[in-house]
Amino acid sequence: MVTKRASQRFRAEEGQVVVLFALFSFVVLGAMALALDVGYLLAERRQAQSAADAAALAGGVALLNGESYGNVSAAAIAYASTNGVDVLGSDAAAVGVSVSGTHHDGRVEVEIDLPVQRFFVGAVYTGEWAVGARAVSEIKDYYDGNYALIALEEPGMYVNGNMTIDVIGGSAMSNGDVDRSGHVNAFTVDGMIDAAGFVDPNSHWEAPSGFNGNRPTITNPFSAAEPPNPGYLIEIEELPDCSDDCELWPGYYYNLGTFTIPNNSTATLHPGVYYFERTSIELRATKSRIEGDDVMLYFEGPPSSTYFDAKNGETRLTAPNTSPYPGGQDHMAIWIANCSAFDNQGNNEFYLEGIFNAPCSDVTLHGNPDGEMLYGQVIVGTLDVRGTSDVIIRYMDLVDTPRHQIVLVE
Repeated sequence: MVTKRASQRFRAEEGQVVVLFALFSFVVLGAMALALDVGYLLAERRQAQSAADAAALAGGVALLNGESYGNVSAAAIAYASTNGVDVLGSDAAAVGVSVSGTHHDGRVEVEIDLPVQRFFVGAVYTGEWAVGARAVSEIKDYYDGNYALIALEEPGMYVNGNMTIDVIGGSAMSNGDVDRSGHVNAFTVDGMIDAAGFVDPNSHWEAPSGFNGNRPTITNPFSAAEPPNPGYLIEIEELPDCSDDCELWPGYYYNLGTFTIPNNSTATLHPGVYYFERTSIELRATKSRIEGDDVMLYFEGPPSSTYFDAKNGETRLTAPNTSPYPGGQDHMAIWIANCSAFDNQGNNEFYLEGIFNAPCSDVTLHGNPDGEMLYGQVIVGTLDVRGTSDVIIRYMDLVDTPRHQIVLVE
């Protein structure tokens, strides 16, 4: 039997439970409401970060392509908008874009600040409820461009006549333009043809990875290589008579004038470094020839004349696999350091296995009817290719030639 006092106590406890349950339900509902708002806030934060990343990359690509700062900002804002900014109920003004540097070494910074819709949190919190995101892209030397042919100076590369340039297994890059005259010439690569200026292909040109203008310029990949020491001084009386076949030895060929290889004669070079200063080599006739394995020809001195005049004879040289002196570049076959012109008519074979490095020279090639011109890499100041024959460069990865790419760094 339940007494009156016990009944009253029971009803009091029952009332307390109802009050506690109500209070607990309010806390639970509040927590659920807060979780909904916070979860939505975090989702919007991820969306804003994705938009910032896309905007920084888009702006970086525009900068890489040489666009103005205004166009870079416009590209970044447009990509932010298409990646969720407008979905948040704001507008493109919420995107801040900062651009620095140039398309050589630029940087694009994007900041997004956006208000977030409130569901329940507004009942208890009236302060700022927004998300922010930041992303930074930079132009970096990101990967090897596999450039077999590089022109470092303006106007760049020029193809004239019925000439064909065929780059097998590699790409081409010009710090100027890649221009042409006529519609029958061909320039084919297995990669891409890039240029800091414009590329003007015709229907015979082929580049599976594209013709890309407005690219950042490239520096000489061999600029860090140390030049050779002159070595043993070759006296004029030590020069052989090459009226018949003759042999040459490594050393310092200084102020010896023009060393001529006459018709029907072959000059054979023994392995080593040949340092030419104020001394030129001339192949006088179509049947004159210079050949040698494991040799490096280095040209220094006033550039007023042609130091290596190979336009009328045959040349066949292979470079040392490793540099014959400390600090040198492996596989260097010909290094024209004095900016003297190089002119090869290609009436006979011009075969070079290794690196042809003439970073400030005007190089003219008139064709190569008897075989491949080069097995390796070619770096010139400017290149003028003309005539009716083929110039073939079979790419050999002897040194990395970085190609610029946009990457997110923050």
